[in-house]
Amino acid sequence: MLCYSAVRGCKGGNISRETFAMFIEPEYHSKLELPVGRSLEDTQCIEAEKHLPCSVRTLRSRWKMGMNFGQFSDATFAAFH
Repeated sequence: MLCYSAVRGCKGGNISRETFAMFIEPEYHSKLELPVGRSLEDTQCIEAEKHLPCSVRTLRSRWKMGMNFGQFSDATFAAFH
């Protein structure tokens, strides 16, 4: 099931919408594991891959079970450069 949401402005009053970007990443040697109850097929749906722009490398080509964040980062960098 797809769920879409949108940001809507407030009507009236002195109310504003503020944004704050926060970038985080795991430790370099942290294992990247699937959430409990999910399979590799859940994360790398071939049907969804068909809609990626040709310049975007698939997750399937960059991430393998057992990789840590550093290995994934290295594979991602290599895939794009």
